[in-house]
Amino acid sequence: MDAAAAAAAATGADVDIEIGVDDPRREDVHDLVRRHLSFARSVTPPGHVHALDAPSLDDDSITLYSARRGGELLGIGALKQLDPRRR
Repeated sequence: MDAAAAAAAATGADVDIEIGVDDPRREDVHDLVRRHLSFARSVTPPGHVHALDAPSLDDDSITLYSARRGGELLGIGALKQLDPRRR
């Protein structure tokens, strides 16, 4: 194993991160959103948490993306189409 391969193996860089469209109804996605909202509400003044709950992410105008490594959920992000005439 050369130095570059050893460094990649030591950092986990040899394992690809997959980013793609995901389903907010998946159990791990739902759990991450729930934990995020719980944390955000505990450290943010009332009325200033600007995040959607999992059921609200299940909307035709919203595309949810996830990052996964080996199937494990690492993070999520979402985009909402505000104007159907634009892509």
